[in-house]
Amino acid sequence: MSQMRKIVVTVRNHKDSETGNSSTFYKRVRAEDESGKTIYFKGLLVPNYLDKKGAYNKDVPRTWFVKSTSKKITVVVGFENSRGEFFFDGDEIKEVVRGARVQGLIYAVAAVPASVIVAIATYGLGLLLLPVFLFYAYRFFFKIPAVLSHQTLKRDFEGFGIKI
Repeated sequence: MSQMRKIVVTVRNHKDSETGNSSTFYKRVRAEDESGKTIYFKGLLVPNYLDKKGAYNKDVPRTWFVKSTSKKITVVVGFENSRGEFFFDGDEIKEVVRGARVQGLIYAVAAVPASVIVAIATYGLGLLLLPVFLFYAYRFFFKIPAVLSHQTLKRDFEGFGIKI
């Protein structure tokens, strides 16, 4: 399972962003930690509630509570501002989990037809795509929701002395 980390960062810039129903996905985020060392996030998912409260303000130090759902994607699940106020919204995280489950369902449904179509075109080699699709379906339908479940987040926040 992915461990929650508490990091103090100052966001410098990002390359691109995509806004969804309940979150914004920033690509190639460059930030600095409290010692001045540059940190890069390939993909950073910030729920809209935290974004409105100032979690992603540039050039302002913020304390983030983050979880990595894969090698490339990091989710900001909570943050503290400079006054020590803690912000977290479980409903926004549930929307992120629901989106991951839908994406996993899409991968599962598309696995067999896509593999068969590609197999016909490539004389059977397309069947090698079936395990790849099923792995992504498993990851999005089971693994990511388990990492971002309310019980897991509650246990992780209690490790930092925060009750949700």
